Amino acid sequence: MDFLILKLIIILISVFINVGNALKLKKDIVELEALAFSMNGGSYIYSPMINDFNKYSEKNNLNIKIHLNLFSELNSTALVKDYETMLDSLFSRKSEKYDLIFYDNIYSLRFGLHLIDLYEIMPQEHIDMYMEGIAKETCIYEDKLVGFPMTIDYTVLYYNNNFLEKYNIECCPKTWDELIKTGEYVLQEELKQNNKDFIVYNGLFTSK
Repeated sequence: MDFLILKLIIILISVFINVGNALKLKKDIVELEALAFSMNGGSYIYSPMINDFNKYSEKNNLNIKIHLNLFSELNSTALVKDYETMLDSLFSRKSEKYDLIFYDNIYSLRFGLHLIDLYEIMPQEHIDMYMEGIAKETCIYEDKLVGFPMTIDYTVLYYNNNFLEKYNIECCPKTWDELIKTGEYVLQEELKQNNKDFIVYNGLFTSK
């Protein structure tokens, strides 16, 4: 079974057991409303994950079904800031419309006040699965555990080999620290040549 799906299953079962009174029951089926936003439609992340969970739930008689409400450029004109603004509104109104919310972890500080402390409802052995990773750096708000990482955005790192050769840099950067160190060096060298348009790093590039 895909590890990502397994994590979602454990999370959902644990949350269901502990906060079941907040869920919507219909014909003995627990129906959860999930909310997500993706600039590329989420076809490679959210939809398969939710579909696989629903299949697993049906096969194993969990009686849990998730409905995915996905906002993307394919069905909405909303931008990232619009999605975050919508979440702000939902949280401020204490809306119970959605049970599971996917959001960018950079907003943990922004939304943390409104989110459940997972330390209080999740088994410690499950929490420990994440604490050796990025959860302790990205999912903590004032000592509260306000989320779990479901996926990591960055899976590849592109570099411009022309600049590495230009400055006789033997090896390409393989870690964030190496990228920062190499980038700072190349930037300073380019500034010496009055190249003020040089961009060290761009995480929102296109294929053009």
